[in-house]
Amino acid sequence: MNMLSINDNMNADMIIDALKEVGIKLWTENGKLRYSAPQGAMTGEIVSVLKSRKSELISELESRKNELRIEHDEDNRYEKFALSGVQGAYLMGSSRNMEYGGVACHICMDFEYDRLEKQKVQQVWNRIISENDTLHTVITRDGWQRVLPQWDEFQVNENDFTALSAEDTEKALADVRKRLGNKAYETSVFPLFTIELSQCSDCTIMHFSINMLIVDWTSIWLMLSTFEKYYFEGCENENKLTITFRDYMNAYKNIVNTDKYKQAEKYWKSRINDIPPAPQLPVQDNYEYEFERFELVLSEKQWFSFRTFSQNAGVTPVAALVTAYSSVLERFSTNKKFSLNLTTLNRMPIDEQVKYIIGDFTSLSLISMDNTGEKSFAQRAAETNKTLFEALDNHLYSGIDVIREKIRLEPEQKFLMPYVFTSSVGLIKNEDSGSMRGKYKGGISQTPQVFIDCQVMDGSFGLRINWDVRKGIFPDGLAERMFSLFRERLEFLTESENNWKQSSLVETDEKDIFSDADNYEKLPEHLLHSEILKAGKLNPEKTAVIDSENNWSYAELLSKAAAIALELRKNNVSEGSNIAVVMPKSAWQAAAVTAILSENCAYVPIDAGHAVNRRNMILDNAGINVIVSVSGCIEESDKYTVICADRLADADTGILKADGDINSTAYIIHTSGSTGTPKGVVITHKGAVNTIEDINRRFGISSDDSILGLSQLNFDLSVYDIFGVLSAGGTLIYPDEKKYSNPSHWAELIEKHNITLWNSVPAFAQMLCSYLNSSKQTEYKNFKAVMLSGDWIPLELPDNLIKYMPNVRIACMGGATEASIWSNIHEYKGLKPEWKSIPYGRALLNQEMYVLDENLNICPYGVTGEICIAGYGLAEGYLNDREKTDKSFVTSSDGKRFYKTGDMGRYNSDNEIEFLGRLDTQVKIRGHRIELGEIESCIKSYESVENAVVILVKADSAARLTAFVKVSENTDENDIRKYAEDYIPDYMIPECFIFIDEIPLSPNGKTDMHKLNDMALKKLSENKKDKEDEKKPLTETEEKVSAIVKETLGIESVDPDINLYEYGANSLVMAQLAGNLAEIIKDETAFDSILMNLFENPTVRSAASAIDEINSQS
Repeated sequence: MNMLSINDNMNADMIIDALKEVGIKLWTENGKLRYSAPQGAMTGEIVSVLKSRKSELISELESRKNELRIEHDEDNRYEKFALSGVQGAYLMGSSRNMEYGGVACHICMDFEYDRLEKQKVQQVWNRIISENDTLHTVITRDGWQRVLPQWDEFQVNENDFTALSAEDTEKALADVRKRLGNKAYETSVFPLFTIELSQCSDCTIMHFSINMLIVDWTSIWLMLSTFEKYYFEGCENENKLTITFRDYMNAYKNIVNTDKYKQAEKYWKSRINDIPPAPQLPVQDNYEYEFERFELVLSEKQWFSFRTFSQNAGVTPVAALVTAYSSVLERFSTNKKFSLNLTTLNRMPIDEQVKYIIGDFTSLSLISMDNTGEKSFAQRAAETNKTLFEALDNHLYSGIDVIREKIRLEPEQKFLMPYVFTSSVGLIKNEDSGSMRGKYKGGISQTPQVFIDCQVMDGSFGLRINWDVRKGIFPDGLAERMFSLFRERLEFLTESENNWKQSSLVETDEKDIFSDADNYEKLPEHLLHSEILKAGKLNPEKTAVIDSENNWSYAELLSKAAAIALELRKNNVSEGSNIAVVMPKSAWQAAAVTAILSENCAYVPIDAGHAVNRRNMILDNAGINVIVSVSGCIEESDKYTVICADRLADADTGILKADGDINSTAYIIHTSGSTGTPKGVVITHKGAVNTIEDINRRFGISSDDSILGLSQLNFDLSVYDIFGVLSAGGTLIYPDEKKYSNPSHWAELIEKHNITLWNSVPAFAQMLCSYLNSSKQTEYKNFKAVMLSGDWIPLELPDNLIKYMPNVRIACMGGATEASIWSNIHEYKGLKPEWKSIPYGRALLNQEMYVLDENLNICPYGVTGEICIAGYGLAEGYLNDREKTDKSFVTSSDGKRFYKTGDMGRYNSDNEIEFLGRLDTQVKIRGHRIELGEIESCIKSYESVENAVVILVKADSAARLTAFVKVSENTDENDIRKYAEDYIPDYMIPECFIFIDEIPLSPNGKTDMHKLNDMALKKLSENKKDKEDEKKPLTETEEKVSAIVKETLGIESVDPDINLYEYGANSLVMAQLAGNLAEIIKDETAFDSILMNLFENPTVRSAASAIDEINSQS
């Protein structure tokens, strides 16, 4: 015993038990700590530990009021007994019916000896089996374990590689390791472990493979050390046991009655809602049913430095290792607050013999990690140290108990904790400390429903670290990148104590790969309207704007603008004022905004169709005194001066000016706010002009170009329609207000005016393609560019457009109103097979676009984060709303200002940004985070589906997916369901399908989500009523199932349609239930199908239906 081993791994009760093992007994007397010890046992180091941990030790000793008692039960020795929580979880997890299951809880290790003789090895292992009940225990599929009273002789296999060359020997050994490394045992059949010998020319390799449902890490080393004692020393068993693992388990089940357990239960339940989920890393569905190992060793010198720096930081080395592991996962995780699964050894010292029992005493504890904010590594390690000790102090209520409680509270969710940390630091006397003759030559473990198991073990060699990783669970190369970063960080931490004071350890190279810092180039700087004034002087008779009633030259447009400007002056409008524009889509909009900007004011567009209350909120927020409108559009008011532009006489264009500050406000567009109050986005001349100049230069926009102005003035795509094209001397064509949403009208205007540019949301472009396809329209060869933005771009849309516009360049763009129209561009060059959506591309000139994590660090390739924008285009903020401005416009530690878009994205293999949807459209269904756009893409790919929108509706306290589908011909809902089942998981299949003639759109061409939500709620309510009307009394099978469920769960009543998890069921109980239900039909083969049905649809009625179906087939 020494202070280091105590400090590294032990909480108060572990220290007490460890001291007890060396004869030092602790107790309390009148609230004071007392001890007795053999002579020489109480060293100065131990005294120091007792003093520093005195209060913890007194508290632990006082709480040990209800000691467990263990007695051998020979009469029932071979009767079945319950699995531990961990055993049950791993048994269920190993089933392929379980998500991420399909592998056993298993370990395989190789040990090299000078020479072993097969017959003697076999005799020794049979002796060990006969002395340990656990080694002839089997586990049934329905969740029980049983010691076999009789079993066949254990056989040891042998391979003869003595005649092989060194190279061929290595290949042969690799084959054996591969075969045994991922071995799956039938748990109900003896034996659950394998010993195999490979005789090589100069040594013997003993391959050790075992299902870890029956043993823990300590038990494995007990087995191996016992083998060596018996084989090499032939000694007698020094620790003949009079109690068994079954006896221990029967005693341990009474732990729930102890004060210590109740304290732990209270601790975890009080925090149950604060426990974060597991790290959300990029994972794939096409995972394999085997694991691979990544290994590293810190030298003895490095490990000594690490331990020393840990001690100086006031933390245990284990806490520091957990922190380093967490810091790597954090870099690749979308969430920075998450839980890790800590493997612990839970051998309660209720009898002196317990430490010699071979069995599975494993427990799990959840460790909550907070990786947010700027903190040094030492600070984070200190937080981990505190969290670790709190978890270990309350370990009796295990991580399995915590997860089951969360599932009980939220039965629709899944709480998988697949990132594991397993420490054997200071706990195991391993081969390198001299206790093992066999030389460890490597191994691998696997655990169901685990993605990474980080294992650490120390010895005279230093520190060995293994990552056992499920193959295929991560995208190619990700596991290697993470482990490489882990290695670099650990080595960095061993180099200098100063490195522990840094917040950034070793960074990945994403900052250089994805940086837009060099994306700056000098573009013309001017006021938003100044180039229109120049175009008017250069070519006054050139057509500028066309609508259903007007066809104005530049001279006419500017004379109308001058008249409005003159009227503004008459109303004593001062520079810097905000002027509202409220009018239908028409040429007058272009005149109004040009006039307002000319007066060095900012225009505030308001949709003429807005509800009066919303309009008034915007007018009040912007401090509006003057509104520019047209006759009959807005009522007169004492509160505002209304200028009717169409009633004014033309004025001299010479009064129009362009002498303002490019950093002054050009326009304020109000977007929807989550509270119902519109947010006014303040954009400067400089920001908007930078975007326009970039686009016009990229696509060579000139006076020969014309554009169809589809976007409403209060949607910022209209900024380009007006100032992008008119600044180049081109022509802006407005659709007839009454035919605004009619694609046949658009086609008419395109042909009539030889339109060359299209700028809209994807939905409008889809509508145009549908019309062109149905009308057999000829090609539009004059189209120069199509700009699509503002929403998802369907994969097939660009090619559909090219079919009718063979010479067009298609720009797929994105950005935000808060960043001056657009901030990024991907010029379409054809589809790639791996695409699920059209990439966002890269940033426009003088702008920066990144995928950032919560800490404003650039996300690694493939990792989902929030798309954030920097550069010239950023808005000043939200008008009169400092709180919202500070929330959305943030500054990084290096002083860079970002706008957080609320859009999710990730970098793809081409280093472009892939748009993944809105943060608020990413939903969680049954524990899975999903993007609604992925479901929509799947449904849209069905042959008769023309369009589809999927929304999440909150109904009856549950989240329900509802799909709105537009079809080209009569289509059955079940056909779409069956099709979708081939492409997406069952939890992504919408509960409700609603067929609809057209997807409702807002005035700006985006999906009208409010209208869809109302329709969905109505449909779900109708469906619920129909189900209630159809509710029938229980069938005979349902009555039987109900009785079994009540007996198994120990409850008095059960609703046949209520989720059984709400009654306290868990996966192990489900297995026991499936076993009991299978007995109804006397068919053991029915177990799997019943169990799978219970997992997917855990209700009495569903289980009864499954049984009836099995009966009908027999």
